[in-house]
Amino acid sequence: MARPGRHGFTLIEVVMFVWLLAWLVAGASWGGAQSPWLVVPGLLAGLLAAAVLPLVILVPLDLLERRRRPRLPPCFARGCRTYAWWWRDGREGWRCGCGDEYALRDGRFLRVVDGDVELRYMRRDARGRWVPDRE
Repeated sequence: MARPGRHGFTLIEVVMFVWLLAWLVAGASWGGAQSPWLVVPGLLAGLLAAAVLPLVILVPLDLLERRRRPRLPPCFARGCRTYAWWWRDGREGWRCGCGDEYALRDGRFLRVVDGDVELRYMRRDARGRWVPDRE
């Protein structure tokens, strides 16, 4: 939906509308080709396809991306993998269960020491895995 005080639609709104309309037309055409009485069931089938197909396509892609790129590396103490997100002084970061703080910048996972000093800790390699940052 368009935001108040703004004219027109965003690109994603237009794409979603065209996606839905295309599947509704395809379902109605398929149903109408079988029998005039199947136009409404065809519309419902098109609506179902418009809702289910993005999930069928995007959920496996998301799972593959998560498997290929683990979210955050283990903490420096190697004792935990639980992180709590924080925002302070215009910067975001994570605090592990051990109490250490980290920041993520340009694909690098940095240790935050004394509240403002960022030390290199881990980086992503070409395959998206976390490796020690020694460069």
